[in-house]
Amino acid sequence: MLAPRETRHAKAPPQEKQREISTDCPTSASIGRACRVLLAVTVLLSAACSTKPQRQAGWTAVLRFENLTGDAEFRWAERAAAEIVAREIGALARTAAAPGPSGQRAQAIAGGAARIVTGAVAKAGNRLRLDVWTEHSASGARESVFATGDATAGIAPLAHAAARKMDGAEETFPQTDAGTLRDYFLGLDAATPQEASAALGRAASGDPKFGPAWIAWTEIELVRGERGSAAKILERASAHAGSFTALDKARLAVVAAQSVNDGPAALRALDALSKITRDDPLVWRSLGDLAMNMKDPRAAAAAYTRVTELQPAEPQSRNSLGYARTASGDFEGALKAMQEYRQLRPNDANAFDSLGDVYYRFGKFAEAEKAYLDGQAPGKAVFARLMTGDVMGADQIFSRLMDAARAANDPAAELRLGSWEFDTGRRDKGLARLENFAVAAERSSQRDLSSIAYSQLTLWNLMLGNGARAEQAARKAAATASNQGTAHIAAICAVLAAVKGLPMNPSALAQASGYGLLLSRQFAAAVPVLKSINSRAVLSPDNDTPVMLAWAQLASGQPGDAASLLSLTPVPQVSRPNPFHVFTFPRIVFLRAQAAELAGRPDEALRQYRLFVALSGATPLVFGEENVARQKLR
Repeated sequence: MLAPRETRHAKAPPQEKQREISTDCPTSASIGRACRVLLAVTVLLSAACSTKPQRQAGWTAVLRFENLTGDAEFRWAERAAAEIVAREIGALARTAAAPGPSGQRAQAIAGGAARIVTGAVAKAGNRLRLDVWTEHSASGARESVFATGDATAGIAPLAHAAARKMDGAEETFPQTDAGTLRDYFLGLDAATPQEASAALGRAASGDPKFGPAWIAWTEIELVRGERGSAAKILERASAHAGSFTALDKARLAVVAAQSVNDGPAALRALDALSKITRDDPLVWRSLGDLAMNMKDPRAAAAAYTRVTELQPAEPQSRNSLGYARTASGDFEGALKAMQEYRQLRPNDANAFDSLGDVYYRFGKFAEAEKAYLDGQAPGKAVFARLMTGDVMGADQIFSRLMDAARAANDPAAELRLGSWEFDTGRRDKGLARLENFAVAAERSSQRDLSSIAYSQLTLWNLMLGNGARAEQAARKAAATASNQGTAHIAAICAVLAAVKGLPMNPSALAQASGYGLLLSRQFAAAVPVLKSINSRAVLSPDNDTPVMLAWAQLASGQPGDAASLLSLTPVPQVSRPNPFHVFTFPRIVFLRAQAAELAGRPDEALRQYRLFVALSGATPLVFGEENVARQKLR
């Protein structure tokens, strides 16, 4: 029997061997009321991460212990005992108040924990007793230890003793008095950020040498948006940092870097932290996530790989690893990671969708289509078929999508159809359909759909050389926008269409700069602007900024790394309309043809020109690329 919830007493089953440790000492404890709701804070790692490697293969999950004392005000000790034990045996704590022991256990099993540790705190007279049970996932074997001590000494001595008996662990959780420990864990379990801040402030002030309190207090203030307060707390904490453990010094450095949005410093701090914790998957995952945000996919892939080693049965790390390797240009590695993800989640549509993204990004469009269809993502599958040049086959898939959309009374169905017609070379037909839809949507009070349609019409008309019609559509887009998202898109379109008399926000002006230089064919001037934008763009599968930068470089006669920029195909956004799609599709195919020519690959260039002609149709855009492609094919 694993969980003391089932026994409702602090004794382990009689068949398990017990080891008792006495921890009598004259320390007093101040025990107050514990809160019941977990506060979601932006903590990058568990407070229970260890400075020593785990002794057994795989990772160990320590779940929140149970309070069997009958005193609800002692509930904070459930988390305190569990996190002290976790830190000292090199385990990963799963100690939040929700989703409860059963949910925590299920998460640990799903994550591939080799050992699952549970426990219970009980009280008889003036004696406390801590029971700790360990279950080995592979064999099902169980063992237990318990420690007893004077209640006035508090829970920490019992947790230290139990951890030492379990693994011969050294005492690595920072020493502090019982009152500070109570305030600290009350803060971690507080119902509101305000309550958490008050409790953690008491803990830090009560024992300034107790590093975890300063760290958690700073994090809470950042969650509250109180950056000034966080800065003051960090300044005060720094004065006492000489007394902190190496682990807490490293954690403080991470929080300090994050508090001022210093990505490079945060990356260095997390890297240093990973060298101390070594086996904490949360630290490695945080390192991978930050490396991706810092546009270092190789470093991210290395970090995610370490997570997969520590948690071989945890699927999400494979998914993240697959995308990091994709961004690094490692097709085989990305494919392997996504296939492992699919094996771990064979019935999860997202596993197939992610696999499809890898194939699509690397130009394996037939394989991408199959994966997308297996993952019930026909919206992406239709573009995968289209990128093979089979417009008729893509139309058949899209027709089924439209049937489903109309059956579901999707108000955006005609918008999607018009966009599809324009994307597949039937530009005049798509333009006319969208004009009708925009007017009808405006009249039926579907203002945001109308605004999106007018924004799309603005860009299409600019691409077709219809400046007056573009300006008219841009005014309509601004007038019908009723939420922040559509208003922002409309504002960008208004800048591009040179609409006068409308208020312009700085963000829209900045985003419009690159698009505007491309539309006005100032390609040389567009290169540095788009390089700057690309340097800040996230490494998402649908990021098409590299394609626009390659366009500017090739069109200005300074190809540079255009071929590399074009090596990955942006995954189409199908969950929402994307008016700016026209800047890169099907232009990416034309640009690849040009890059192939420059690289001395004439056969590949001709193949790409043929595909471009098939996708672009009879109505050319103002840039003349369709005519160039047809001349190349003569």
